[in-house]
Order: sequence, then structure tokens, then C-alpha cells
Amino acid sequence: MSGEMEGLNGAGRGGAGRGGAGRGGDSIQGHPMEDQKKLSVDEFWITHGFLGKYKKVAKWVESSHGHYPDGAVEGGMTSSGEKLYVARAEHNGDVLPGKLHPSHSVCYVAHNGKEHGKNIYQVLVNPARSNLGWVAASRGSVPAGTLQGGRTARGEALFIGRCKHAGDLVCGKVHPSHGVCYIPYAGGEHGSQNYEVLVVKTVDLK
Repeated sequence: MSGEMEGLNGAGRGGAGRGGAGRGGDSIQGHPMEDQKKLSVDEFWITHGFLGKYKKVAKWVESSHGHYPDGAVEGGMTSSGEKLYVARAEHNGDVLPGKLHPSHSVCYVAHNGKEHGKNIYQVLVNPARSNLGWVAASRGSVPAGTLQGGRTARGEALFIGRCKHAGDLVCGKVHPSHGVCYIPYAGGEHGSQNYEVLVVKTVDLK
């Protein structure tokens, strides 16, 4: 694989070269947001070389007030056993990956030291049941195949990450230039240098 990709990281930060997390003649492409200050539905696709056949790997689906669609990607769990889902929302010009907490009826995102609840958000969905997984990373690095979850108002890519805090496993944003994964929790923004990132492991092209 070769070439730059939108929506899916081709190499770890500081790694050599560019490329995706596929094999053979595969490449992975995503469709970037048309307006960073307004959410639009992003989709991640994979194309099988010369065949020119595209397959949807994952997509963002509009939702609100604690609801989530079929195929929503699980991002964590509270200490009481409630599932949290990978979601994102706009805040102050940034599009921020965060956690959908269904019983709270909001998506929480972390920004500027605080946790912000959003009634309207997008949920990450895996319609093709692609093999997504969580891979350990640290200090702002992201491995090949990492799904991009958002972008700052200045254009820096943000990735989907998660880490443990106070007994909960919480999903949030990996901010590479800050060297941490930020998660929203109990009204605050909490950063960790050690975290997991969401990656595409394999895709069935049939």
C-alpha cells in the first residue's frame, strides 16, 4: 500500500514511510469532513488494488439523547458494568472523539480540562463487522491502521483511544502533539500517557 490516507493512520508517529494496515494491493481510504466546524458523516473504506472494489470498514452515524444504532462500536465499560460506545461531537470548532454514556443520554467529550456533555453526536458503527481491535500505545504514538476520530480546529488529527480511570474503561481522544490520551470523566478531562487505540486489524473483501 502507498499514498496518504484520510481517516485512517498509515504509520505510527515518527515511523518511516506511509502506508495502511492491509495486505497485498489493498489500501485504506476515508472521506474527510467537509467542514471541521460542522459534523458530517465520515466513512472509512478499503479498496482492493486493481479490482477497484470498495468496502466500507466503519462509519459515523448521527444520533442523539443516549440512543445508538445497531452495530455501534463498544469503547469501554463503567465499573458497574454499563457499556460505553465510541462517539464524537463538536465543541468550540474541534471534532472530538469521546464516550457515549447511554444511561446519561449524552456523549461526553473532553476539552480544556473539562468534561462536556452533548445531546447530539455521532456514533461509530461497524456495518461490515470488520475486525476492529484495541492496541496498546503510549506518549502520543498511534500504530498503522489506527482510526482517526476527529480533528482540532487547527487541523491536527485526533484518534480514538481509551484508558482506565477510577475503575472505568473510558474512550476518548488521542492528541498526538500532547503525547496523551484524554478521556472525559466526572466533570473533568483526564490525560494518560499509556492507552489503547482503535485499529482496523483485518477486512474481509468478499
